[in-house]
Amino acid sequence: MSCHFIKFAILATLGEVIANSMRNKKLTIPHSIGYRMLIWGLLGVWIAFMMGIFAEAMGAKLAKSSSTILHTKLAFCILNFTGNEYIIRSSIHGIA
Repeated sequence: MSCHFIKFAILATLGEVIANSMRNKKLTIPHSIGYRMLIWGLLGVWIAFMMGIFAEAMGAKLAKSSSTILHTKLAFCILNFTGNEYIIRSSIHGIA
């Protein structure tokens, strides 16, 4: 989990710095960069945790399916990816 924290903290904060620098046309580093890294890191841990839960639930759901095509790894990957995208987008944008 610490890997997800570090990855999100660095990459997301760097993305914010780059976006602000492009908007202001000069290098702009916010004063509260430590707090932003903390929030992004915690969000990264939460997203990684939820993706793990969703993958386990999707595997259990597909195992109970009677369809032979849903027992393939390709079906698991497609359904897992689209489900994770929906969960992330709905939690960030407040879509129910």
